[in-house]
Amino acid sequence: MNRINLFTIPYAGGSAAIYNRWKKELQPYINVISIELAGKGTRFGEPPYLDIESAVDDIYQMIVSKTGSSPYAIFGHSMGGLLAFELAHKIQRRGFYKPEHVFLSGMSMPTSKRKKIYSALDDDHFIHELVLLGATPKEFAENKELIELFLPIIRADFSLIENRSIPHEYPALTINVSILSGTADLTTDQADSVEWSKLCGRECSFYPINGGHFFIHSEEDSLLNIISRTFQFQSES
Repeated sequence: MNRINLFTIPYAGGSAAIYNRWKKELQPYINVISIELAGKGTRFGEPPYLDIESAVDDIYQMIVSKTGSSPYAIFGHSMGGLLAFELAHKIQRRGFYKPEHVFLSGMSMPTSKRKKIYSALDDDHFIHELVLLGATPKEFAENKELIELFLPIIRADFSLIENRSIPHEYPALTINVSILSGTADLTTDQADSVEWSKLCGRECSFYPINGGHFFIHSEEDSLLNIISRTFQFQSES
């Protein structure tokens, strides 16, 4: 099977390191390239993005510089899923050669307004909500140094999502798309096949996965199996 580059985009507050295990667990022909967003991990200290467009432009440039002519795919979870969706549209508009597949994980319909604005909460309530989401361990809430260091970064990511301008409509994507959602995820709308099909002009597959918003970690084996089977199926078809 031909080698494929899988670009992975992290969720709010996450760095490229959240996908490190995938490099060992996925099949050898899947080359995981973790996208590091500004202000995280190896890019810690860089100013955060001011808007979604800036983030998408940055990711687009990274992908263009690293793909060459090799086949590639994109995976994003939560905020990363929204960035992956917007990125797919940018790729389509620019005429850059399209990914073999786009995996949109743990996200609501991109045309839906946020039910709750987390970024406007005071620190105590914001931290409480992060713990409930499973985004941070309880120990984080008790460590003032960690809070001072990382809370502004996480808040900036939430603000990026919650304050974006939502287009009236999107042109249909002419790219194969998979929608992955946690069956117990209360933070997102459950995948609406009719509405998603309007956004995905080509094949759109739906995968409900046991778990809450962070099934990406709790059900990692199931998720990686879906990704591997998707590439195997496409190579055989």
